[in-house]
Amino acid sequence: MYMHQEKQLKNIKGTFSLFCLLLICFSFVFSSVFTSCTPERKLKEMEYLLVKNKLITDSKDILETSDMEYAIRPRPNKRTFGLFLWKVGTYQAMIPKEKPRYDRFQRNMRNTLGKYPVLLDTLCSDYYAQQLDQFRLWIQNTFGEAPVLLDTSLIEYSLAQLTLMMNNRGYFDAKVDYKVKIKRQQRAVIKYLITAGKPYRIKHISYQVSDPIAKYVYQDTARYSVQSGSVFSVKNIEAQRDRITELLLNRGYYNFSKHYIRYEVDTNMEGEWIDLRIVIADPIYRTDDSTMVEGKHRCFIINSIRVYPDYGQWDDFSYRDSLHYTEIVKKRQDTNTYIFCYSSPHPDYRPFALVYPVSFAQGDVYSNRASRSTYDRYASMRNFDFIKIAYTETDESKQNFRQDTGYLDCQIQLTKTKKQSFNIDLQGKNTGGIFGVGGGFSFTNRNIFKAAEVLSISLKYTQELRVDSSSVNFQNFELGGTVMLEFPRFLFPFVKQRNIPKAFRPKTWMSLGASYLKQDLYERFLTNFTFSYEWRYRNRIKHTLSALDFNLVKMYRDSLFDANIARYGFSKRVLEKYKDHFLLGSNYKITIQDAYRYVFWVRFDLYGNLLYGAMEAFKSQTEKYKNEYNQYSIWKIPFASGLSLEMDFVYNFLQKKKRSLVYHLTLGIGMSTMNSSVLPFEKSFYLGGSNSMRGWRLRSLGPGSYIDTTNSYLERVGDIKFETNLEYRVPIYKALHLGLFLDAGNIWMFKKSDALPNSEFAFNRFFKEIALDAGIGFRLDLSFFIIRLDYALKIHDPGQQYPWRISTWNSYKSFRADRSFVLGIGYPF
Repeated sequence: MYMHQEKQLKNIKGTFSLFCLLLICFSFVFSSVFTSCTPERKLKEMEYLLVKNKLITDSKDILETSDMEYAIRPRPNKRTFGLFLWKVGTYQAMIPKEKPRYDRFQRNMRNTLGKYPVLLDTLCSDYYAQQLDQFRLWIQNTFGEAPVLLDTSLIEYSLAQLTLMMNNRGYFDAKVDYKVKIKRQQRAVIKYLITAGKPYRIKHISYQVSDPIAKYVYQDTARYSVQSGSVFSVKNIEAQRDRITELLLNRGYYNFSKHYIRYEVDTNMEGEWIDLRIVIADPIYRTDDSTMVEGKHRCFIINSIRVYPDYGQWDDFSYRDSLHYTEIVKKRQDTNTYIFCYSSPHPDYRPFALVYPVSFAQGDVYSNRASRSTYDRYASMRNFDFIKIAYTETDESKQNFRQDTGYLDCQIQLTKTKKQSFNIDLQGKNTGGIFGVGGGFSFTNRNIFKAAEVLSISLKYTQELRVDSSSVNFQNFELGGTVMLEFPRFLFPFVKQRNIPKAFRPKTWMSLGASYLKQDLYERFLTNFTFSYEWRYRNRIKHTLSALDFNLVKMYRDSLFDANIARYGFSKRVLEKYKDHFLLGSNYKITIQDAYRYVFWVRFDLYGNLLYGAMEAFKSQTEKYKNEYNQYSIWKIPFASGLSLEMDFVYNFLQKKKRSLVYHLTLGIGMSTMNSSVLPFEKSFYLGGSNSMRGWRLRSLGPGSYIDTTNSYLERVGDIKFETNLEYRVPIYKALHLGLFLDAGNIWMFKKSDALPNSEFAFNRFFKEIALDAGIGFRLDLSFFIIRLDYALKIHDPGQQYPWRISTWNSYKSFRADRSFVLGIGYPF
């Protein structure tokens, strides 16, 4: 009887808590909507709140109107979530009524302090009124925004700007008009009506270019953005000016700028046609007698290269020690000579390490692209705080300005960063009711072998805290460390660095790591060694090749774990994921990215197959090394074999400033081969956690529609992975941002398993097994890192008897079981 009453009391408390939560949310939304729906309540007569500028054109050819809308003034107030004028409403709410508040304060103070003199009454009322004014002013400046009112003078300015922009697009006969529509409650909408007419097109293009740059200008005309027959556009003309300038800067014309290029337009033609003339003016030089004469553009040659490895430590450069370093290039007799200027007789860097990043040499034609490549390669070395590549024309070249060729002296100025650094990190997480705290320590030593190498040593420890209804588990933890050595060049045997093309930004790195993981039913010790190459091409494409990837996994299973395996009839395929093994293979990854727009990468893994082939080649001698699972073993440890392919794509639909809609898609497929019947645990795919399906804790989703009734606590991994995410990010106040997200995905097995029913991938039902969650998150964007707190709610869970979870929310307890709080660092994708 008592237990029944207690259970009813708990249900009542849960229902009441849910009601209070919904009431608070409703109150917040109602107050926000009410405040934002009445921002014009304190406007004066004949004052109108501008809520929208609408641009209407009669031409379907004008598709890009965002830049034209940006030129319209005034611009309406920003809306919270794109819907509510909450800031304007807050600003207006803090404006006092027209009647002075001092009379009200004086009347209240007289009733309360009537026995005091009138002077004291007045001073008190003035003091409190002043404090109230300051508080209201603080609210207005912090949370509010002044309303943007209808201003006819700015409308005339907008009409002139729109007309100018239409002319720049080739619509010289365009007419712009406007209409003002007054809505309810003193709200105004301005409609800008553009009658475009027919655009003017380019009929003929002629060039006026003097030698010697004429040949470079003519040979690239097929790639120009302005062509005969195209619509006249100032934007395309500016793009063509930039292209010609960049072309000549990469051909040696160091002093060239786009200000030498001008365009002459002839509109005296029949119909909507114009003639375009491209003129590249010659430079003007000052002679010794101060007269100005017209010369010609000169091609500049690199005369000398000086490297200052410790620039800025000494003010008087005449006291530096100099060193001449010469290298032979590509097994020819050509030599490159560099002059190193040191501040001490014992230099910190060996010359070849600082020469290798330089993408040009003495006697080369100046190239702006080569200069940028050199800067990027020095920056990727992570050894310098300040990098500057400066060019000065030689005195003899200045005197001979009538010659076709000029000469430049190059100075590469480098300021060393701190050689050794320490860093301590604190970590925290909360995923699906599992709390965790941890910390990390890292040590970095730069230029350890005097060739810009970077040695990194890191240690980390994470302690997990799981809070259940009946107990508190504070036993699970992970301890690990990594030693990494990075070289800013390729390390190839029998290959000299100077013979490797300098168009790349190469790196070679080796890492040795170990970690120990303690879980409820097993312990795992992992040791890994990796030898990898990395190189970039034009900053957008990065290649990573792990020539050697070795992993050794030692498992220590609890007796309860083995008992669960036997009890629930799990097959050896499941057990194989939790036994000792090692991997020996290679992998390749290519990444293509565009800054702030998209990132796409593909990774291919191949491991164990060559080793299996070698064992099969000597089968008569190696047959004795097979274990009870018919696997080849070395030192009684079987090696895994397989292959996998994984891709990831992120696209950022940039909208307005700091507001974006981000789409993410990831796919993965793996297959065991030869010496393995299943994928090893570390090569399998999983979902859940702070960076994927946020409604599920890490490795708790899937596979397929498998319903776990065993409570065996096995981590869910699969052979196939699919996940897609959509997230809308919008700033709220300064560094505080809001995110609305939707996650969908699942994992599957390749083959059917009796121990895991409905876990295999099937075309006729996989779409029904897509898990779905949605949520809201707050992000604190501190520029150098982002703290993220996400609240996710399961919507469709294929691992439950009733997949659509909303049908089971009959109490607060059932609702709470489908929610998840996730604490993370950085964006999930």
